Amino acid sequence: MITLDNANLPKTKMESKKSVGQTPSWSPDIETLTRVLSTELGNSGFHLKNGKVTVIARRPSIYSSTAPSEVVTCRFEDGRELNILCKYGKAHAYSGHGHWGGVTYEKRVYQNLLTRGGFSTPAYYGEYQDPASGRIWLLIEWLAQSVRIKKVSEEEGLFSAAKWIGDFHRANEQRWTNDECSFLKSYDAGYYRGWADRTALFVRGLHDQSSWVEPLCRRFEELIPVLTDTPFTIIHGEFTTANVLVQNGLIYPVDWESTAVAAGELDLAFLTDGWSEKAVERCAAEYRRVRWSERVPSGFERRLQVSRLFVQLRWLGDREERTTAENVSWRFKELKKAGERLGVI
Repeated sequence: MITLDNANLPKTKMESKKSVGQTPSWSPDIETLTRVLSTELGNSGFHLKNGKVTVIARRPSIYSSTAPSEVVTCRFEDGRELNILCKYGKAHAYSGHGHWGGVTYEKRVYQNLLTRGGFSTPAYYGEYQDPASGRIWLLIEWLAQSVRIKKVSEEEGLFSAAKWIGDFHRANEQRWTNDECSFLKSYDAGYYRGWADRTALFVRGLHDQSSWVEPLCRRFEELIPVLTDTPFTIIHGEFTTANVLVQNGLIYPVDWESTAVAAGELDLAFLTDGWSEKAVERCAAEYRRVRWSERVPSGFERRLQVSRLFVQLRWLGDREERTTAENVSWRFKELKKAGERLGVI
C-alpha cells in the first residue's frame, strides 16, 4: 500500500527536473502525461488559459505500494505550481485476499465518499485509463509539507488521528446504506475466517509457534460474531501510522483502497498496533469521546480487543514468506497477548 513521507521533498524538485523525459516503463511519456493532466485538471475546475499545463518536474515515488506512482509538478501560465501524486494501477492487481480493492476501487472511494465528506483528505483531481497499457491512473494531491504521524508528538499525531477516525466513523454510521456507497465491500464471517485459516496454515513449519497459534486460530471462530453482529460504519481499512499524515496541524489519511463497511474498532486497532498499553488506552478514550460522547455502546472494549487480535491475523495470514520471516516475531508476541486477554489461549 502506498505510504507518503515528504521529509525529503524540498530537494526533490531539483532532482526531478533532471528526470523529465527519463521515466520507468510503467510511467507514461511526457506528451501523454501532459495531455491527461491538462484534461483532468481542467475538468476539476482549474482555469487553463491555453488549455493545458506544463509538466516541469516528475520523479518516481520511493515509497512502497501495490501500484507504482510518481510525483509530478505542473506549472500554470500565471506561474502557479501544483504537485500531484499520479498512481498507476493494473486492472487485475493483487487483492490481498479481498482486503485491497486496487486503484479503480480507491478512485470510487474518492469520488463517492471523500470529496463529499468534508474531512481532511488529499484533493482528488481525476482519473484516466490508458488504452495502451491498460493501467488506471489516480490523480490526487501531493501533500508537500506533511509527515507521518510517528514523526510528531503523540498529542499531535497518534491521539489526533484517533479523534479524526472517531469523527469519521460517527459521520458515516448511516451513510454506508446510501446508494453512493453501495459499491463498498463488507466484512463477513468468511472474510475474517480466511485470515485465521491462512495463519494456521502458514505456521505449520514453525515449531515454536504452531503449538499454540493453530488452536488460537480455531478458537477465533468463536469471536467472529463480536465483529459481525454489531452496528457498522465506513472504515478506512488500513488505518496504520504509515497511512496517516499530519500537515499544518491537520490529519490526512491516505491510501483508501481498503475502505470497507465493518466495525469501527478495527481502524482503532490498526492505528494503535505496536504501541504501548498506555497509548492504546488514551487513543481509545479520545475515540470514544469523539464518536459517542457519553453514550458509548456496550461491548466496545471487547470489540476493540477482538480487533487487536484480528490485526495480527491480518498481517500473519497474508503471505507465507512474510509470516515465516524473522522480523515478524514481535507479531506472534502481540497475537499471544491478545489471545490471552480474550481467554482463547
